[in-house]
Amino acid sequence: MSVRLPLGATVLAILAALVVVSAIPASAVVTPGQQTSMLAAHNTLRRDVAAAETARLGRTVTIPDLTWDASAAAMAQSWANQLIVSGTLDHNPGRGAYGENLATYENTAPYPDPDPAGPDSAFAGWKAEQANYQWDTNTCTSECGHYKQAVWATATSVGCGVAYGPGVLIPGGYRVVWACYYSTAATDGRPYEAGAAATATSTGTPAPGAGEGGFTGSAPARGLVGLLVTSRASTAAGLSAVLSTAGCSPASIAVLEAGVWKVHVVGAPSIVNAAFPSSLPAGTPFFVRCQP
Repeated sequence: MSVRLPLGATVLAILAALVVVSAIPASAVVTPGQQTSMLAAHNTLRRDVAAAETARLGRTVTIPDLTWDASAAAMAQSWANQLIVSGTLDHNPGRGAYGENLATYENTAPYPDPDPAGPDSAFAGWKAEQANYQWDTNTCTSECGHYKQAVWATATSVGCGVAYGPGVLIPGGYRVVWACYYSTAATDGRPYEAGAAATATSTGTPAPGAGEGGFTGSAPARGLVGLLVTSRASTAAGLSAVLSTAGCSPASIAVLEAGVWKVHVVGAPSIVNAAFPSSLPAGTPFFVRCQP
């Protein structure tokens, strides 16, 4: 059965449809602030995982920071826009070699209220999958593919897009779609391997009488914490000396031994540092916190 609408009603129906379609952004872009937040979220997770796994495995895990890829961001933006229009959340079959993470959120707030799900909200779901992944067996107890892609060690860049539109599951509500494309796609393998070579080396000379010291890695900047590896047998005093020559005046140095953290606080009385090893063998991972 067909229903014939009066001309006036037909015009109103068409205008209403146009209003809905025009509310969907055809060329929305990630703002500079969103770009900074999304990139920082990725790199913070990657650094944290590398540090924790190096300490846990006793071998260096290297997961480099990602840079922003404008070309990948443009493709991700185009696909996010299409997903808003289609009301779906399908992977892009035309993304080529890029890896892809997608996230969508709906809110009861009426469209077009301000964005209810920014980059931190989108990334949080991917990061939460870390609890589902077991590196030792390379298995997932539940969904973990988004997490693996986010920390995939051979990926060097990422670009993301975000689009907004009317709700699909919540009629009259608000829908957000995030898409991130990575330079290297994750596979069924492990996202990183232990024993990778560090990115830089320092062989600074300790001050006279300071003891032996040497490290592999890039010394962190003032006020920051970094994970390094001893390049030879090193004392706390020797490490402090070579770190200082590399631009980091240590406030503390920490190592993990038999599951127990042992900390050397620079300048503290010997009783405070009594538990810290007298010498660290070459290849020992250690954390250093630089003074501001």
